[in-house]
Amino acid sequence: MELVVAGAIAGTAFIASVKQAQNHFPKAYTTTKMSGAPSGSWLPPMSQIDGVAVICAWFKYNGKKIIFFCWPVGAASCVHGEPYIARYQDDDGNPATRSVARLSVFSRYLMYSILVDVDNELRQHFLALEEHWVTTDCWSRLFTGLIGIALTDCFVAYKAELNDGHEDKRICIEEVAAQAALQSIESRLGGRRLESMATSEPPEVLSDCDSRTIDGS
Repeated sequence: MELVVAGAIAGTAFIASVKQAQNHFPKAYTTTKMSGAPSGSWLPPMSQIDGVAVICAWFKYNGKKIIFFCWPVGAASCVHGEPYIARYQDDDGNPATRSVARLSVFSRYLMYSILVDVDNELRQHFLALEEHWVTTDCWSRLFTGLIGIALTDCFVAYKAELNDGHEDKRICIEEVAAQAALQSIESRLGGRRLESMATSEPPEVLSDCDSRTIDGS
């Protein structure tokens, strides 16, 4: 909430999903208030925080889960978006559907948020750098996560641009990671292939820093 307000004061408006942070946001009150509300219920109340008009909206995703958003007035519209088609069994046991209205903010979020879950599964479950590069150093852990994010994004972007008949369309993320690691090593070896390194002279090691002193000597 503080970031939304600070951004609005600085002239930048964005929509934030409220998860753990609850300062200035009536999350506990809302959860209690909507405990008996049906799925699809939503409210977009407005509040004034440090002179900024902020929408604090919540949407009951299912019988238990409530998702929360906040944004400065003007950053998003409160019109209805794409409805959710709920599927269930009627009293006679036959399949039935009903259309659940929801704000455009919620419909767009739910449409694209699954892509984040897919990326996280690729990075954490299949690539799993954190399991191979075990560390207790917070900076090394952060660096590992950044490498994983970069590799995953490259993998997804590369496959998205391939046509269905391309031989790499079924390539897995582990193969992409292996190729990226190999190319990184070979680039540090002056472009030499690893297969030829056993029978050739070792490459000259060049420092990335200038060997001269500050005074130019």
